[in-house]
Amino acid sequence: MKQILVVDESQAVRETIHLLLGSDFAVAQKSSLEDLDLGESATDLLIVGISSADAKPEELSEMARDAACPVLFLVSSPYIAAAAPKRTGVDYLVKPFNPYGLREKVDALLSSRKPAEREASAVLAPRALRYLEPPFATEEVARQARKFAETPFPVLISAEPGCGQEAVARAIHALANLSGAWLAVHAAEAAQLPARVAALPPGQADAPPTVYIRDVDAMDLAAQSALLDFLLAEETRGRDLKLIANARGDLLEKVYRGDFLDALYYRLATLVMSMPPLRARPADIPVIAERLAEECSQRLGIKMPRFSAAALERLRNYLWFGNLDEMESVIARTLAAHAKELIDAPDLALGDRPAQPLERAAHEPARPVAAAPAPAEAPPQAAEAPAVHPARPEADAFLVQPRSAPINKSKEVSVLNNGHAQELKILIGELAHELKNPMVTVKTFSQLLGDRFDDPAFRVRFQQTVNGDIQRMDDLLESLIAFSHFGAPEKEKVLLYEQLRRVEEELLSELIKRESALQWGQRSEAVAAFVDRAQFIFAFKNILAAVVGQVKAKSEIQVDIDERGGVSIRYAREAPGVGALAEYVGAAAPAQGEEALPLRVLLANILLERNGGAVTIKHFDGQKSLVSAQLPIEHARGYELKP
Repeated sequence: MKQILVVDESQAVRETIHLLLGSDFAVAQKSSLEDLDLGESATDLLIVGISSADAKPEELSEMARDAACPVLFLVSSPYIAAAAPKRTGVDYLVKPFNPYGLREKVDALLSSRKPAEREASAVLAPRALRYLEPPFATEEVARQARKFAETPFPVLISAEPGCGQEAVARAIHALANLSGAWLAVHAAEAAQLPARVAALPPGQADAPPTVYIRDVDAMDLAAQSALLDFLLAEETRGRDLKLIANARGDLLEKVYRGDFLDALYYRLATLVMSMPPLRARPADIPVIAERLAEECSQRLGIKMPRFSAAALERLRNYLWFGNLDEMESVIARTLAAHAKELIDAPDLALGDRPAQPLERAAHEPARPVAAAPAPAEAPPQAAEAPAVHPARPEADAFLVQPRSAPINKSKEVSVLNNGHAQELKILIGELAHELKNPMVTVKTFSQLLGDRFDDPAFRVRFQQTVNGDIQRMDDLLESLIAFSHFGAPEKEKVLLYEQLRRVEEELLSELIKRESALQWGQRSEAVAAFVDRAQFIFAFKNILAAVVGQVKAKSEIQVDIDERGGVSIRYAREAPGVGALAEYVGAAAPAQGEEALPLRVLLANILLERNGGAVTIKHFDGQKSLVSAQLPIEHARGYELKP
C-alpha cells in the first residue's frame, strides 16, 4: 500500500485528507516540517500545506527538489501555483480544494516517479525493483539505496547470502547511470578484473561503468593486494568506476584481525549498507510470503492461495539461513505441489524436505504411519482417531493414527528387526527433521561465537543451548538405537499400573525440572495387558518423555487406566515461546521440546502396534492435549503373571 504523509498545521485539513484517501493509501499526519528530513522520507507522496500567502514559488521548488518523493503543495493563493516552475513530481492545489481535484493530483503524482526511477523501471523488471521498497527491503535499506545512487562513491553492502544484495546493487546502478556498463565479478575472479574492465565500452563521461564485486570478504591477501593495485592504477589513468561490493560478514572486523587490507577496505566502504537477515524481520515475513505467492501463482497460472495462521507462524519461526532466496524457493516448491486455496503448515516445503504432492489416493492419510500385521482379534479402541481440526492445522503434524488394515505380507522387508521398509522411510525422515533444528542452532551459535565471545550473556546462552541441543540429539539417537534392537514381541501378562509407575520413577528428575507431577486418576491396578514387557516400557517411556517435554510448567499430567486396557494421558502444553538462540538474534521460535513429540511417539506407536495396540493423539483449544493408548487385554486373561 502506498504511503502518504500529510503535513499541515490545521488538524481539520489533515483529518479531511485522511478520510478522503485513507481507504486506498496509508496516510500519516504531521503538524509541521520540523524534524522532518525531506531527503530521507520513506513515503511515496508528501502533501504539504503552505499557510502563508507570501510564500515564494522558488522556495517551494527548492523544497521539492530536496524531497525523496513527489510533493503536492496545498497553497492559499492561485498566484503561487501559476508562478511556480513546472517540474516532474511536483504539483500545487489551491485551498479550499474539492475531493475530486485532490484525488486527481494524488494519482498523477504517484504515477509520475522521478526521472531516474522512471527510466530505471524500463531497464529493470519489477522483480528486480522490488528490492527498493518494503517489504523485500526495509525502509532504511530502500532509503539508503536511493541516496547512494545519487553519489559517485563506492558502496559496500554487508548481508548474509540470499538477502537480495546483488539485486539492490543492480538497482543502484540503474538509478545512478543508465548508460554506463555493468560488470559483476566474484572475489575469486579478481585477477581477471583489469582485462575485463579494459574490454568494457567507453560509455559516456557522466556514466562510468559499475563494477560489482561479489563476496569480497572471500579474497585472500594476494587477491586483495592485486585489487588495490588495480584501483590505484585506474585512478592514475583518470578513469572513474562506480564500485559496489558485498561482504557476507563484518569486513571491518577482518581488518582489525589483519585478514583484510585496511587501505582496500576504506576504498570500498565509503558508503556502507547493512541488510538485516530475514529471521530478524519476523513482522515482514507474512507480507513477503504473500507477495511471493502472488508472483508464483501468476507464473503457474493458478489462483493465488492463502496461508493459514499455522503456516504463517511456521514461516516466522523458521531461521531462513538462505533468507529471501530460500523463501522464494520454498514458496515456489510449495505452490508447485499444492495448487489449493489454503496452504497449511504441513504443506510448506521447508529446508531440504520436498513438498508432498496434493494428489493422493483417497485412502492414503496425510502422514502415514507404518504398522505391523494386525492381530487375529483386534483390541477395542480407547478413542476414535481425531479428525483434522480446522482451527489447528499444525496439530496434524503430531497425529499418529493406527492403520485400519494390515500391511500386505508380500511387501514386508526385513529391516529394523521385523520392521517394514515404509517404517524405515518414515523414521529416517522424522529423525532427520528433528536433528536438523538443533544442528542449525548449534551451527548458528558457532558462527556467532567469534563475534560475540566477549558478551557474557551470549556465552551463557551458548553453553545452555548447545549443551541442551546436543543432549537432545543424543537422547533421540539412543532411543533409535534401542528401538532397532527390538525383535518380534515376546508377550507376557503385564500389569499396566505397576509398569507405568516404573516409568514415572525413571522420569522423576525431568518432572522436577518442569515443576510438574503425574496425577493418577482412574486406575484399575489389576488390569493387565498381553505385551512384550521391555517394548511396553520403552513405548511409554518415550510417550511420557515427549509429554514432559511439552507440558506447561507447574502443571499436572493426568494418567487414567480403564478396565479395557486403555491408557489416557491429559496435559496442558506450554505455549510457544522464544528459544535461547531466537531470543538472542531477535527471531521467534517454538519453545524447546515443541518438536520432540513426533519421533518419540512414532517409535512408541510402531512397537505398540506390533504388540496389538495403538496410539492416538488429539489437540484441543487452549493448549490441551490427550494421548490415548489401547493395549490388548483379552489375550492376557488366563495367563499367570511371570515372577
